[in-house]
Amino acid sequence: MVVGDTITIDFGDGVFLLNPAAPFTVTWVGEVAQGNPVSNPLVSGLQIKSSKIPQAGKVTTDLLYPAEALDTLFKFNTGLQSYEVYTYDDVDGWLRNGVMNEPSLDIAEAVFLLRSTSGSWSRNFTVN
Repeated sequence: MVVGDTITIDFGDGVFLLNPAAPFTVTWVGEVAQGNPVSNPLVSGLQIKSSKIPQAGKVTTDLLYPAEALDTLFKFNTGLQSYEVYTYDDVDGWLRNGVMNEPSLDIAEAVFLLRSTSGSWSRNFTVN
């Protein structure tokens, strides 16, 4: 939602911003989600998502993204200014260019996800 010069992004979603102009400041505010579970709804189709849990790691092994056969993940490589495309195979796991390669995400890094089914990306998380 856009109000004046403020854009509200739902927690766990992401944005892609193309800025060919001058640098600018982005300020993020919010609280760490906690609970059992912390759920992030997934839709059938193309969406931009990030882990609601502030941790970096492999998308399925560490961040517990519930990958399904033929899920496609598009991760932007800022150095190359292009997308790395990963596809999930229910036998071999994540593949990139036909080679097993599970993508890793940084804290708060969002990716484009293409799914054929809806679902939920859920984890249990508390800060002690």
